[in-house]
Amino acid sequence: MNTFEIEAYINDHSSVLTDFRNKYLNFLNSKNATRSTDKKWSNLRIEREADKAVNNFIAQITSNISNKLTRVRLKTLFQAILIRLK
Repeated sequence: MNTFEIEAYINDHSSVLTDFRNKYLNFLNSKNATRSTDKKWSNLRIEREADKAVNNFIAQITSNISNKLTRVRLKTLFQAILIRLK
């Protein structure tokens, strides 16, 4: 599975990405409200930062799944080799 497939699967079976994005947008907007006028971010920048956070979140999920699958595959391979050696 690649990142796009994982994102589609999560969106089809859960609202976690939407919830994460909404909570992160709320966080960024509240943080932006405390900034001085000359330091405030535009709405476009806030949207981009939220998109970036969601993409990083999906990348972490993809990486964790990939690492787990690699370990399972290696374990299965080693078990198969040990069985053949017996």
